[in-house]
Amino acid sequence: MAKTEFSSTLSRQREAAGFRSAWAFYKACGPRLLGCTYRAYYYIESGHSVPQPELAMRLAAALKIVDDPEQSRAFVASYLQSLLERKELADFLLRTLSSGKYPHGYATLFQKASKLVFSGKQVPLTQHQADVLTSNGESYWSWTLLSNDFGHWSPLELARQLGIAQARVQSALKRLAAERLLAKDGAGRYFCPDAGKLFVFPRDKFYLPIFRAAVKRIWTEMAERKGATLFDRYYFTRASEADIRNFFPHLAQTVKGAHVHSVWEKGPDTAYVGTWASVRKIMPF
Repeated sequence: MAKTEFSSTLSRQREAAGFRSAWAFYKACGPRLLGCTYRAYYYIESGHSVPQPELAMRLAAALKIVDDPEQSRAFVASYLQSLLERKELADFLLRTLSSGKYPHGYATLFQKASKLVFSGKQVPLTQHQADVLTSNGESYWSWTLLSNDFGHWSPLELARQLGIAQARVQSALKRLAAERLLAKDGAGRYFCPDAGKLFVFPRDKFYLPIFRAAVKRIWTEMAERKGATLFDRYYFTRASEADIRNFFPHLAQTVKGAHVHSVWEKGPDTAYVGTWASVRKIMPF
């Protein structure tokens, strides 16, 4: 695959920082600083993927270019160009955000630019669409797979990938297309017109316990059929419930942080991975 503008800039700045290879740079930084595996980093530098903003900022920090206006601007410009796939639009964003009404500084510029880019990639879902998606496993997984993939899939190919009967998948695809969540091409293959964008579920109703339970059931059914537990950890203690509740925001951010490893193209070991945290009060004492 051809290098992206960002991957080319990253390679050049990595070499300028004194690291002769991608592995040398990753080994010096380690997963603790970068927060990703070497394979994930290699995919970025080789042009197979563009990192999420948090990981991009970690890379900039590791390269020690944050306080270098010329290097940091090149880094941000190439990142935006690779995200937007349009140099002129990336340049326009940088000019706008560098104007006097915005606070100066690399981190502020990068955060504001990333926010603008990703806000343009958000797709709000209606409550009815959310109901359709969580009505059964074939609907949820058919949409989930296609909304995270740029390919066009036949019902048979999708059924084989999901391990679900083709008739059930076919029925789900027709309903999803009717709801405009998917589309069908002239060859009878299905695709998601908004693949790669951020879908926003209606917060007022979707996140109620009944919907969380539905999603957890759908995830569990698929995991039992095709997945595996990659990590399991628990801790048992006696504590004030009020104090434990103060810990929830930190726990929530830790779980959400898993998205820095997100990729948009298939790799040797890519998979859908569900990460969740649960805190249970076992017995008052």
